[in-house]
Amino acid sequence: MNKLMLLIIFSIILLAMPMISAETSDIETFEFNQSVLLGFTCTLNNAIPSSLTEYNITISYPNGTALVNNVATTPLGNGAFSYPITFTEIGLHKIQMFCYDGTYSFSGEGWYDVTPNGQQATVGTSIFYVGILLILVIFLIGTVDIYENG
Repeated sequence: MNKLMLLIIFSIILLAMPMISAETSDIETFEFNQSVLLGFTCTLNNAIPSSLTEYNITISYPNGTALVNNVATTPLGNGAFSYPITFTEIGLHKIQMFCYDGTYSFSGEGWYDVTPNGQQATVGTSIFYVGILLILVIFLIGTVDIYENG
């Protein structure tokens, strides 16, 4: 009975994790191995920055090593900046951003989720996979009972 309770608790935890991650909307999603143009905006001291403003980014691979390290983006005017990139690894990439004009500065962090098809997992998809997991757990419980009881 103790094994069954542990498996139920483990299953509930696994059920909750994908739903929480699927509801995270602050993560931008991009397709693996496709060229994209990242866009950024910056306001300094509640104003559009001057043409001398620089916007640098650092993007890390999922394992923490640098994909792009403190690289300047291209200014587009009116506080907008861009940077072309191709993500060559699937997973969560951390981005650090820094905008400065010599007097004021702004910094921030975020995440890019790189997936095979460029689409973020939905709650429905997560529930489907968790359902399959629960069926496997129930099957394994039955297998263990048959094995232990001969």
